[in-house]
Amino acid sequence: MNKFTCLRGCMSILLAVIMAIAFAYPTDVKASSAQDALFMDNVEVYSTTLYTYQELKIMTCIIYAEAGNQSQKGRVAVGNVIINRVNDQRFPDTVKAVVYAKNQFTAVTGAHYKNALKLYNKIDSSTGIIAAAMRKCKAAARTALKGKSYIKDYLFYARYDNWLAKKAVKDPDVRTMRIGDHVFFDEYPMN
Repeated sequence: MNKFTCLRGCMSILLAVIMAIAFAYPTDVKASSAQDALFMDNVEVYSTTLYTYQELKIMTCIIYAEAGNQSQKGRVAVGNVIINRVNDQRFPDTVKAVVYAKNQFTAVTGAHYKNALKLYNKIDSSTGIIAAAMRKCKAAARTALKGKSYIKDYLFYARYDNWLAKKAVKDPDVRTMRIGDHVFFDEYPMN
């Protein structure tokens, strides 16, 4: 049983308790949807999946920096790599720790990521190309955090023209999949 499966089980119980309390003590808060009604204390609840505001923000911003110009499937796939690493014992067990791990996501130190962090809270009030791209990245982050995966258990990716992607494609022991400008792969190529 992986960490996310165990966490989902605990979150299901927590969700049932929260729902029982919410119905027992109604408030005057108006929500435009059931999904909005479940937004509380920086935690968004989608069925049995819980994630924090910070996790959604970090995931959105790294997707923007790494794959903002890719298809929605490509953006979600980058988020899938992060979730797969959280679930793999060889990597840290939080979204933040995975994204900020040394020498893993080079975009973290770049301007695109830093700009995305600044723009994140302005997504809904901004107009223009950058805001539209950020909204798509936020949707991709939510999709990945909810468990939708396009890349199975793959843990790595690189631009298709990068030396690492070329090495992964040539390695017969490494499973690969190309989505847009990225090659996703299950193991680090050794050959």
